[in-house]
Amino acid sequence: MALFFNSCTEETNNPPTISFDQASPLVLASGVTSATLTGTIVADAGLNTVEFRKIVGLSESLLLTVTSFSSGNVTTTDDINYTFNYLLENITENTTLQVTAIDKDDQEESLSIEIEVTVSNLKPEVSNVKIYCTLGDGSGESTCASVDGSTYAPKLASEAEQVVVDFVYFYSTNAGIFSPSDLPSVLDDAFTTWTVFNTTLMEVVDVDYASVTYAQVADATDGITSTSVENLEVGDVVGFITEDDKIGVFEVDEIEPGYNATDYIVINIKVEE
Repeated sequence: MALFFNSCTEETNNPPTISFDQASPLVLASGVTSATLTGTIVADAGLNTVEFRKIVGLSESLLLTVTSFSSGNVTTTDDINYTFNYLLENITENTTLQVTAIDKDDQEESLSIEIEVTVSNLKPEVSNVKIYCTLGDGSGESTCASVDGSTYAPKLASEAEQVVVDFVYFYSTNAGIFSPSDLPSVLDDAFTTWTVFNTTLMEVVDVDYASVTYAQVADATDGITSTSVENLEVGDVVGFITEDDKIGVFEVDEIEPGYNATDYIVINIKVEE
């Protein structure tokens, strides 16, 4: 009698594989506090769960658990190939984002991406910067460079000086500081010789100017879109972003109201190094 034995081995699926679209470490530009991380997961058995974790130093926190893959942070069209995305916000120190994939065979794989924050600081304060009201003929030192508090008269400013100007002061019925790129039309004649008009974004912000940190300035200026601040009063703090993406704040210290040659605003400035 001949005996025949057939053995069959159950096919085993490969564990999930994960890849990020970004290289690690991902270095954030100065002042940037958020990042969208994207990538792919291949899971032969199909996914059961995807977890996103944030790790800062010795602290680890679970950010999100995904169990449905038709839409949202993890999606698939064939139950094998998946794409993921996660917006990580408020990144103020070096951080790790970890993605963990668990398939339907309970096989688990994790992959992390390092996110490095560019260390930035505010320069020492430039104080008592007096900016005079812009006059129709372009006289008076009514433009200001935040980098060092230098002021220039529009009709005398060279192109090299125009390049560094971030603020223009004008008083109509109230005190206002304007981006060179978005001046009141009444000032057109004062700036006829200019060829460089920087864009400065600015907005009154709620921070303590005396103790403000770089991280607080970055948070306060995130998302601002205005190119002028008006109705300024003594004590107001204005956050700003310059043409070259430097962030900062200035504090209104004094206002001599009016639109004559002797009228002015005094500000103190803290700007990114």
